[in-house]
Amino acid sequence: EMNFLKGAKAKAEGMLKTAKERGEVLLAGHSEEEYEEQCRGVCPADVYMFSGCMDEQTSADVSNVQSFGLPAGVGPGGAGGACTNALLSRAYRTGEASWMTVLTDMCAFLDKKGYSQKPMLSTSRKTDLSKPFSIGSKNMNGRKLSILIGINYTTHEQGRLSGCVNDVVSMKEYICKTEGFVEDPSTMRILVDEPHDGIQIPTIHPSKNNIIKAINWIINEAREGDTLFFHYSGHGGQQRDESGDEIDGLDETLIPEDYASSGVITDDALFEHLVAPLPPSARLVAVMDCCHSGTILDL
Repeated sequence: EMNFLKGAKAKAEGMLKTAKERGEVLLAGHSEEEYEEQCRGVCPADVYMFSGCMDEQTSADVSNVQSFGLPAGVGPGGAGGACTNALLSRAYRTGEASWMTVLTDMCAFLDKKGYSQKPMLSTSRKTDLSKPFSIGSKNMNGRKLSILIGINYTTHEQGRLSGCVNDVVSMKEYICKTEGFVEDPSTMRILVDEPHDGIQIPTIHPSKNNIIKAINWIINEAREGDTLFFHYSGHGGQQRDESGDEIDGLDETLIPEDYASSGVITDDALFEHLVAPLPPSARLVAVMDCCHSGTILDL
């Protein structure tokens, strides 16, 4: 088993090396200082995103997340997303872990379980990933604001999911117990399409319009020094890129509950509404548990 885990971690580290090499291409012709200045001009905040898979991959549902080794009594149990619960399985372990360690352990864990998806970690600028992982940074002095979205598509004949609302409950429980967030409507918005006993505050239906409204709320509330968290569990997709900014010619998309009538939310829109307007010295951590999510914030 140890040899297997070492091999899986080596695969994950190889993926990170490839990503670094891609980053060096972006730096070509610019000093690190110039590149950093350009990054802050586009996005003045620090953004970290865990995505469930690469853009060309799908992200799996798990029928029983207790098989992921979560501590006894954690979360509602039952179905859930592979990305969310692989992250929580690592986050609940005792002892400090770096961002790099969390990612490589997620990759190794899912590989061991037989999942083909490769979780990714993206940042808005060159970042030291050996620093300690934390969703609610202890170094930030501001408020902690969060949006959690889980969509099971319960009214749809096709494409129903069973664990996305559970994921929201599990993630909410973790960030409130260990990361300093509070389940209060003044600082947290929860968007789900079915009720759950594990949610204590009023919920919002996850329509396209309501998701955009929630994003606008957190941006309007955010101030310098605030810590923001965005969690999405649901369907993700791809469509033809109309703006010409995608190398593969495809935009990645979130699929709101009312997508059939209102359409999807593209990565361009997520960057425009959620990433670019963030105030300086704020920090956003996002967990995107959906298919085709590798670059879904366009970082």
